[in-house]
Amino acid sequence: MTDTKTVCFAVFYGKSWVSWGIKAATRSKKYSHVGYTYLENDVYELIECWQHSDNWFGHWEYSSWKNHSPGTEYRILGLDLPDDEADKVDEYFRGLADDEVKYDWLGLIGFLGFVLLKKIKGSIKRRFCSDGCTEGLRQADSLKPRLVETNSKHVSPQRFVEQYYNLGCREIARGVT
Repeated sequence: MTDTKTVCFAVFYGKSWVSWGIKAATRSKKYSHVGYTYLENDVYELIECWQHSDNWFGHWEYSSWKNHSPGTEYRILGLDLPDDEADKVDEYFRGLADDEVKYDWLGLIGFLGFVLLKKIKGSIKRRFCSDGCTEGLRQADSLKPRLVETNSKHVSPQRFVEQYYNLGCREIARGVT
């Protein structure tokens, strides 16, 4: 029997004006943001693409639940994977944070669907939240053939959650920041 680890993502029901704009641009009904989360000393820690006052354009980083507006609802969703695949997923996200990979604003703008913007593909070197999380799932060989959306630049936070549930994830926790 293969040992497994649970790969977790936090999905947010943001309520700030930025969250509202992301939901509108990506046509996400509920979710405005998604980030990778992992257990460390019995506490869920976050790696997410985030913008803040000292870096408004945003990048992937080791983050904090406190970065989110007070009162923001979230869910932690988890999926069991073989140890080696879960380790690859974890390494991917730690690499994004260690390298401070920049937020892909052009990729997000591509969701707007205006005729002139449909050709905007975003950057391979930059990642927005659900794009980066989808690429993280791609690190697990057993999930690659089961990922419905082949282009991660087309995955909204809403679509990411739907896809993750289709892969068999379960809700592990819920809370409010």
